[in-house]
Amino acid sequence: MISRESPSPIYQQLKEIIKRKVEDGEFMPGERIPTEYELCDMFAVSRAPVRQALIENTGAVHWLEAMMARWILVIDASAPILAMSIGV
Repeated sequence: MISRESPSPIYQQLKEIIKRKVEDGEFMPGERIPTEYELCDMFAVSRAPVRQALIENTGAVHWLEAMMARWILVIDASAPILAMSIGV
């Protein structure tokens, strides 16, 4: 899944993998995804690219939401509560 020969940085590859898992329904809205350390083990990478991928997938227009800095939750961007909480 992660190609060290790819011109794309590892964090970018991870970002796309996480996005695909959301689109494919492997990670569902409201569901906790694997921890940073679990993702490191899953993809045999260090924590830095995992953190970067998660940070870039977090926020109003992306797939993830940090919760108390302990885990990341997949969010449903169409949910009215979410839209209110991000000021949409």
